[in-house]
Amino acid sequence: MPRAAPPLLPILRSQTQARLLSALLLEPERQWTVSALAQRADVSQPTATREVQRLERAGLLVVSGNRSARSITVDTGSPYFPELAPLVLKAFGPVRVIAEELAEINGMEEAWLFGSWARRYLGEAGGSPAVIDVLVVGRPDLDALATATTRAGGTLGRPVGSTVLTRDEWIEASSGFVRAVRDGARVRVLGDDR
Repeated sequence: MPRAAPPLLPILRSQTQARLLSALLLEPERQWTVSALAQRADVSQPTATREVQRLERAGLLVVSGNRSARSITVDTGSPYFPELAPLVLKAFGPVRVIAEELAEINGMEEAWLFGSWARRYLGEAGGSPAVIDVLVVGRPDLDALATATTRAGGTLGRPVGSTVLTRDEWIEASSGFVRAVRDGARVRVLGDDR
């Protein structure tokens, strides 16, 4: 059965390929085993093995060691790496990039990506998101939040917009907007799911 291309970067063959490339290219310095890569990408080990073999043949990976203890690393010297890694980062890296930017801001309890980027990330078909929407729960420093989202937008190649709610506003969900975010596609960036 053919797998659908990922809505965030439909030039890739499948969601599986996108998840594996994301794991590899968003952490190019890391050494992986097939089982760790399969677990991170949430795919079966045989599927991860086949994809690793394809990527190795394409010159994107270096695989060393024997069959039972293979070490997989990204070949950052590959002629494809300088262009492919930023594409994967822009399409699938917002969770990581935004989490890193928001991590040091005081007063944040939770952060979620929602809207069109979250819908595409979770597999819903549609056009390329114009903005990456972030919902922050807590009482963060607004200047620090604006600086962080501006930096994230520069890295990701599209604006990052933020909405801030207090814990009570998030829990009570008395507005239609909050209910829509809570009931819709959202991807956790920081905090626990309360």
